Amino acid sequence: MKNPSSGKLVLASIIDYLGSVAENHQIDPFIFVLVYLISTPPFLWVSARLIGRVRRRRPLEALIFAWALLYIARPIFIFGGRASGSRSVARARAWRTQNAARRTQDR
Repeated sequence: MKNPSSGKLVLASIIDYLGSVAENHQIDPFIFVLVYLISTPPFLWVSARLIGRVRRRRPLEALIFAWALLYIARPIFIFGGRASGSRSVARARAWRTQNAARRTQDR
């Protein structure tokens, strides 16, 4: 029988990871997760189409461009976010503190 709290533990660790990336790079964690969630499904779809076109030996130029753009969407946001100022850093720290407080209350 599966432990029902194991799903919560995995979700909490993912949230911690994304929060720590956002805090380490001084970016807004909400926008970081939003960019991550928006860019991942199209990236996977374009990757699948790219593999299919390689197998059928079809033209790849447009798909390679789209794949590269989706692949670098998150790093562009992370490195571009360093110039965003101290307000987003404070927001990221407050978000992380609230998250840690919620997790301790759930236990």
